[in-house]
Amino acid sequence: MVERFPKSEDTKYRRIFGGIAWPGKRPGFIAIIGEARVVSPAKYVLLDEKEDFDTQELIKVAGALDFYYRPEKWLSDIENVVALKFVQEFNAGLDPRSSARRLKLLGSRLLGLKESIFSYVFPRLKRMASEGGCLDISRGAKLLGYMAAPQESEIGQVTFGEYPSIEALAYAVFELDQIRDSR
Repeated sequence: MVERFPKSEDTKYRRIFGGIAWPGKRPGFIAIIGEARVVSPAKYVLLDEKEDFDTQELIKVAGALDFYYRPEKWLSDIENVVALKFVQEFNAGLDPRSSARRLKLLGSRLLGLKESIFSYVFPRLKRMASEGGCLDISRGAKLLGYMAAPQESEIGQVTFGEYPSIEALAYAVFELDQIRDSR
């Protein structure tokens, strides 16, 4: 059993970020995204995905993924008081003698868009994930399904929290892309 992301795989990525979106009408979602060192053909690769309706379980899964992948950043909606309380409880329960890291969530830059977030991120993610695009989500059966669900005609009516999977993906991908663009 592999306890950590293999070094041979880890060296393929410049950075690894995680995105977490909280449960709502659909399960909460975690997306782990790697920025490839060599673009072949995608620049960003979905490494892992997890979902759960239980926020506390989602935090525990994030802790396990943090231990395995060691993402540089975790992006999320840090205004969710209940989720942050579960993060505090998770961190307080860590054995200080273990090699587990404390979970530290950063607010996504996309949160300023709140109710318009979907209209902004979804069309961009669709283009990025299309054939020849810079985002490879082929390892994510759940995410592929969620990306196919919204109809073009309803994009403007989708509100914040309706598609946690797409929000989690956007948090991580757009943060990686922002860093790349600001160089």
